[in-house]
Amino acid sequence: MKKDIIIFGAMAGMIGNVAKLVVAFILYYLGLINKTYIHIAGGYFESKGLENFLVLLNAVINDFFYAAFLGVLIYLVLKLTDMKYIKIKGLLFGGFIHLINNGILIFGDLNKISIDEQTSFLLLVPTLIFGLSVCWFIEKNTYS
Repeated sequence: MKKDIIIFGAMAGMIGNVAKLVVAFILYYLGLINKTYIHIAGGYFESKGLENFLVLLNAVINDFFYAAFLGVLIYLVLKLTDMKYIKIKGLLFGGFIHLINNGILIFGDLNKISIDEQTSFLLLVPTLIFGLSVCWFIEKNTYS
């Protein structure tokens, strides 16, 4: 499986996504943020929110597909650059993903939802966790 770049990278991305969503939902239920990545993913398809089950299901599926795609990209970059300083690279990937997700894609009129400044800032934490956990999974399963 480790020789298959797509499957291994997608698994890394999905595992990172679980970690990201756990942190995001903790922040959401503590009242620190008012939208999670599921809300954001749902906003690409529906402006009313996640009240409809099919919108919620679509948002969850698409969030995991997006994470799988990012996992493949991260794995390819790591294979091409080197596996040294992987945790720093994970933080860099997470920060860049935050810029794309919560900057360009949301505020560029591609998404129908809006988030406040606090939510936008605090969503940095789950994306950093995503980058770290994807790189951690790749590191742990590449050298074993």
